[in-house]
Amino acid sequence: MELSPKLDYLDLTAITDDEYREAVTELTASYGWRLFESNMNEMAKQIDNLQDVRGTDDLNYRQGQLSVIALVLNTRMLAEFDDQEQEYTKAAGGLH
Repeated sequence: MELSPKLDYLDLTAITDDEYREAVTELTASYGWRLFESNMNEMAKQIDNLQDVRGTDDLNYRQGQLSVIALVLNTRMLAEFDDQEQEYTKAAGGLH
């Protein structure tokens, strides 16, 4: 996987699903990810406190924040689930 020299991003269409899952697994197994994950969990606890909500806009904003945190924290689980689903499909002869 190479970064674009001008935009510093990965072209996700240029990598395979297996390469993507391997990269996510490697990332989420790192010490740095564990620290990040701990910080995100603490942030989620603070955001989840509804005593300070000042109205529906604030509530909707907090729901959005929690949704993003959940998506980030579930990155590895989603990659593992996709991997298991592909193994099931192969075992079932591609009928999934």
